[in-house]
Amino acid sequence: MFWETLMDEFIEIYSEDDVTQFDVGKLIAYDDEWILIDSFDKNGQYKEKQLMSVSTIFRINYGTKYIKALGIQDPNETSKLNPGVDLWDEVLNALSDGQPVSVTLVNGDVACGTLAEYTEKYLRIDQKEEDGEDDGVAIVFRADIAYIEYDQKIPCAGSEASDPS
Repeated sequence: MFWETLMDEFIEIYSEDDVTQFDVGKLIAYDDEWILIDSFDKNGQYKEKQLMSVSTIFRINYGTKYIKALGIQDPNETSKLNPGVDLWDEVLNALSDGQPVSVTLVNGDVACGTLAEYTEKYLRIDQKEEDGEDDGVAIVFRADIAYIEYDQKIPCAGSEASDPS
């Protein structure tokens, strides 16, 4: 599988219909349905982890001038999971302790809060507003998820807002 050849590369990942926008990351793990990356901002600083649906990815670049210009420090500090790990279960099991998450759907809608439940078919998220107040419950179906962001400060989950750059 070509993902294996990208394990030591910083990659640009295009996963929405806008070819001018992409995520930069280092591949941590992959399976047939998902990839997990450590993502970096436009200053080359670690931003968050992203679990991305392979079906939403339409282009991957690596070795670009843009990536080289980022000057990402010590790429060996990124984490890795063993090949063959079921990423859906691995990541969501780790998040079931109430860690803030942001889930972006393929239609662009976003559900933010804490993971309350996950199954093979859906996630149940206790939604939070930016001020940390409860904002109901969202159920999002696995097939509709473009990516899940975590291991970051998520403003809509009541955390202090991070620099959006």
